Amino acid sequence: MTIRTSSKFVIFNHPFKIGRLAEIQPAGSYKVDTDEELIEGLSFIAYKRVMTVIHLHSKNKLKSLTRALTITAKELKEALQNDNVANGNVLEDLHIDYKF
Repeated sequence: MTIRTSSKFVIFNHPFKIGRLAEIQPAGSYKVDTDEELIEGLSFIAYKRVMTVIHLHSKNKLKSLTRALTITAKELKEALQNDNVANGNVLEDLHIDYKF
């Protein structure tokens, strides 16, 4: 089994909620890691997403700690869409393909 991990930063312009967390997260830039597994037995190279993790900022301003939260790609997409709506940027046919 071959796993590859890629990272990307996403920006939230407004406070947001994501996944199962009840806490509202502050606006800002967040690192998102995606693990993908090689699909074997095909005549071409293909991967399937197996895990998406967002790194959340610490509530303690004195310490530079982060928490990692496993989320689905759908949860991330919805949170980013909600942030765009809060900005007034409503895109009817928004398609986000996260290649982290």
